[in-house]
Amino acid sequence: MMPAIQRGGCFFLQTERLVVMAGEAAPSWQPMTRYVLSQDSGAAIKGGGRLDFFWGSGDYPELAAGLMKQPGRLYLLMKKAE
Repeated sequence: MMPAIQRGGCFFLQTERLVVMAGEAAPSWQPMTRYVLSQDSGAAIKGGGRLDFFWGSGDYPELAAGLMKQPGRLYLLMKKAE
């Protein structure tokens, strides 16, 4: 079982993001890296190895959030022990 992550934890995320081009029938995915912060524990998230990524508001974020099931890597950033 994964340990609980405190709010405000800083992470580095590697995954893919949705790319929608006008005139293309199917969307594609391109690599995405971001620094992200833990804001809540996501009560709707069931099982280990998952996270809830907030895309924002509007048409693109709604589409991206609905289709996002991409694998990725999440690194917890910690201060080096002295």
